[in-house]
Amino acid sequence: MKLPTLSPFGQPRNSRELVIWGLAQMGFMTFRQLRALIRRSRGQISHQGTWKLLRSLIEDGQVAKLARGEYTINPEWIEELRRFCDIIEEKHKVFQKDEEVKA
Repeated sequence: MKLPTLSPFGQPRNSRELVIWGLAQMGFMTFRQLRALIRRSRGQISHQGTWKLLRSLIEDGQVAKLARGEYTINPEWIEELRRFCDIIEEKHKVFQKDEEVKA
């Protein structure tokens, strides 16, 4: 199954990226929906394997569990990514200015 590209890095390379991709597309998903997404794309994954993956993403702060049993991308993680991208953009602008001076 070819997934539409959301990431600037292309297709999800592993199950962690696939979960983030799915949540980015849908906004929120249940455990069953996430497990089905992984199974369709990556093949067989156990119930326990899915729980371990979700627990890891939650512990890393990338995913949050909603009160109604659904999962979503953690808004705090999104804000951290935004700040990181702002830093990269600022550093890149400085690099571009330096290159223009040399040319």
